[in-house]
Amino acid sequence: MMGEELLPCPFCGGETELDAGETLDDHVVKLTYYVFCYGCFVQSAKFPSEAEAIAAWNRRADYDGDYTAVDLDETQGFTLQEKPEGE
Repeated sequence: MMGEELLPCPFCGGETELDAGETLDDHVVKLTYYVFCYGCFVQSAKFPSEAEAIAAWNRRADYDGDYTAVDLDETQGFTLQEKPEGE
């Protein structure tokens, strides 16, 4: 992996790794890249290049503690949403 270094997991601070896998897209197998955390097993969305996967993983939103991770689906990865009142 060349270029930008991966940041630790934004959810648990765990070790992360860039990985690759095959995705079927319109009957064509394409190589895609994603980031995986060994601490909490969260996985990023899949991207067509290493650079895009790393940039997306390393992007951080301002965080004030009032958000929680939500599993959208395999193609979108995870996002943050406001915690319900009382949690």
